[in-house]
Amino acid sequence: MLIFALSALAIIGSVGVAVDIGRSQMVQAKLQNAVDAAGLAAGATLSTTDLTAVATKYINLNFAQNNLGATLGAVTATANADNSIITVTASATIATSFTKIFNRSNVVVDARSEITRASQGMEVAMVLDITGSMWTNNNYIRQRDAATAFVNQLYGNNE
Repeated sequence: MLIFALSALAIIGSVGVAVDIGRSQMVQAKLQNAVDAAGLAAGATLSTTDLTAVATKYINLNFAQNNLGATLGAVTATANADNSIITVTASATIATSFTKIFNRSNVVVDARSEITRASQGMEVAMVLDITGSMWTNNNYIRQRDAATAFVNQLYGNNE
């Protein structure tokens, strides 16, 4: 009877730990998917002034609050000096069910995604009007300057 009681306690404890680990892995996978989506969205934005807001928006859309009892924590999105690599990180806290008996009331899972932005291989075709009407009031100069600003916005000003 004593051996059965000790064995049952060990089996129940192991099953409980397995359930909590399984829940945390499911939350981590869902958080990683949300962070990957947020990284792609942040990488697609032209402006890198507020990447964390863009990443947070997409993580909130793809990672439901209280998903398996998880609470979303800090979200950060940073770009390197030339804005070619964007790193998005996020964390979530999951309340444990069974491992509370081992004095572990919650588990924190993290997710990280690194997006490399590349502007190579993009082709842009522009049709510019050079008919007589563009020569009045030097409209062709403004058109040329606008085309230059457009190309610089896409590829950067690499003179």
